[in-house]
Amino acid sequence: NEVLRTAVKENAKTEKPERRPLFGSGKYAQFGEQAGIPFSALSEALGGLTRQLLDRAKEDRDEGGAEELRLVRSNLKKVGLGPKDEGGRVLMGMFPSVAPLLVYQTDVVQNGTSNKENEGEKNATTKMNTNGTGPKGGDDLGEIDRFRSPLARSVSAGARRTSTVGAGMRRTSAVGAGMRRTSAAAGMRRISEAVASFDALKIVVHNFVAALCRKQVRPIMMFIDDLQWADEASLDVLSSLLKSDGLKQFLFIGAYRSNEVKSHDHHPLAKCMLDIESSVGDAAVRRMEIGGLAPSDVTQFIVDSLEKDPAEVSVITDLVYSKTLGNIFFVRCALEELVRKNVLYFDIISYEWKYNLKLETEINSFVNNDVESMIKSKIKELDVKDQRALILSAYTSNIIDVGTLHSLLNADGYSFDIDQVSVIFERAVTEGLLLRSSCHHTFTFSHDIIQAAFYESVEVGEERNRLLVFIGNALVSRYALTGQEWLLFVAVNHLNSVPQECIDFPLDKLAELNLDVAKLASSKADVSQAADYLRAGVKCLEADNGWKNQYDLRLELFNDLIQAEATLGNYSAAEAAIEEVLQNAACLDDKSVAHLHLIHISAQKNDLDFGIGAETGVKVLNEYGRELPL
Repeated sequence: NEVLRTAVKENAKTEKPERRPLFGSGKYAQFGEQAGIPFSALSEALGGLTRQLLDRAKEDRDEGGAEELRLVRSNLKKVGLGPKDEGGRVLMGMFPSVAPLLVYQTDVVQNGTSNKENEGEKNATTKMNTNGTGPKGGDDLGEIDRFRSPLARSVSAGARRTSTVGAGMRRTSAVGAGMRRTSAAAGMRRISEAVASFDALKIVVHNFVAALCRKQVRPIMMFIDDLQWADEASLDVLSSLLKSDGLKQFLFIGAYRSNEVKSHDHHPLAKCMLDIESSVGDAAVRRMEIGGLAPSDVTQFIVDSLEKDPAEVSVITDLVYSKTLGNIFFVRCALEELVRKNVLYFDIISYEWKYNLKLETEINSFVNNDVESMIKSKIKELDVKDQRALILSAYTSNIIDVGTLHSLLNADGYSFDIDQVSVIFERAVTEGLLLRSSCHHTFTFSHDIIQAAFYESVEVGEERNRLLVFIGNALVSRYALTGQEWLLFVAVNHLNSVPQECIDFPLDKLAELNLDVAKLASSKADVSQAADYLRAGVKCLEADNGWKNQYDLRLELFNDLIQAEATLGNYSAAEAAIEEVLQNAACLDDKSVAHLHLIHISAQKNDLDFGIGAETGVKVLNEYGRELPL
């Protein structure tokens, strides 16, 4: 897939600059580090489109880029995506990476003078991180929050709330018992706003892409890798986008592993693809099976790499193909393995590649049968500090930024400055382990198998649990400084994955973190994931002394869990949570969320028999002293 991504990107560069397609790409993650984070790859792709527009506007000498940027911003305002529009707030709440395009103080500086058109937007300026992935902390969004409608505010309310979690994982004292309690009306309002926000999100994503790919701007190419690991919310947004017949000059390419997604199975991606094809027709969708290279192609690749005739390297080409079946990544790994074992070497006297003829009959034993073993062999030859740096990277994000790794290494006892960390990354690029990303000072593993090899190099058990807890704590601390949401997702995923006895801080603090991330996931319309975090938060408090301790935290966890389970249609689980609240809540006001959902569920479970729902409602009202007849 990396070859496909590179080919698509390079092909886009063949056009003239003014007609060269805007190219945005993203990749979903498999492991616990970033797996399931809502919209992660989509946000990466939209951020890439944004950066290209801004970069060309800054660098283009003929001012064509600045004019293009002006047209795009004009198009965005026409479809309600200006910096003060509700649609713009919804879009930035979900995808902070697009904020520099929507929220700006002045346009690109031209010939020493600024474009005056947008000086009125000064109060709406947000500061971005160096990699352009989101706001730096919550202050900037808080400053412009006064422009937001209630609908738009619901998108990022959870994100701002979690910004009070500090390095010690304690809330600020402002979060008290009264703030924790959620009324029934507020709970239902939050559900309706979440649904409305998600519907609005699909509309604004479509409008954003449409504004970028109008004929007076440039075509758009979007590539999303590893769709088999995409969260369902992302698939829903992509499906809505791709089913639209209003997009022109837009090419979407999605890659996935066909062995993990069968056209007839219940995988969310399979359903999504069938839905798109049935909506737009087979003519608009093309499926391509990307297989390995043919033996002749592998031979040509090795011949070109070693500058030899095919006959001279036939032993090597036959071996490599038999081990790799034409997978180009595996081919490269196999050649590197032969070099490491000195079977294939560069003769500095004759200035040519050679291989040891004496080993011709035994050469088969010098290449492992699986590429993972080859990569592990390569990892063992790395410097110890480089190994540790890449292991920490494998446990963080699919895209690794220098700043995050720098903070992790320093927390791990290494005294590196930022430049030394950059050198480590550059060495890994030279070794073929990492690739430079489109963002400044960011890198990505050159293949999932490489990341998996570093991930698995830490033994399962006590050693890995210690590492997960360490990284979780360190990322929570960094989140308090940067406000980057993915840090909190990753941290909580790691902390939830270890046995509770391995956690080195009070479990009620982990329960709070799960509640915070659940609200973030819910604000991104990923109710299923939010429910998982809420269940984990409840589990953290099971060993505590009932509802006597952490009463307000328990109440908020269960109220949110009730809403999530009911929204998902898990009525039995919702009823169990309702029963827990009704038995333990201290007053009727604290039972209001449970009572409201009890009425709703009683009707839903009985084929929308609202008579049963009304009967349940009367019983509830009687508890409040209304004394209505049944």
